[in-house]
Amino acid sequence: IQTRRRMTCVMCVGRKLRCDGGRPRCSNCETRSLACQYQEHPRRRGPGKAPKGSRGKKAGRKSAADPDMAGPSGAP
Repeated sequence: IQTRRRMTCVMCVGRKLRCDGGRPRCSNCETRSLACQYQEHPRRRGPGKAPKGSRGKKAGRKSAADPDMAGPSGAP
């Protein structure tokens, strides 16, 4: 079963209040006589998806065992 996420108005987000999502005005905006505004697209949390092909193949990377990658301690 898929549940629908509640929308929170801009004022309730700014004041960190629990919004009841009432339309055209929520109860918090109603009691304060404020204009209640909702965002068209709510902000998503977390990192975005990486674009396709951004994760290169592992064969192209050099490993620590590669002699070309030896640091100053590996030189005689």
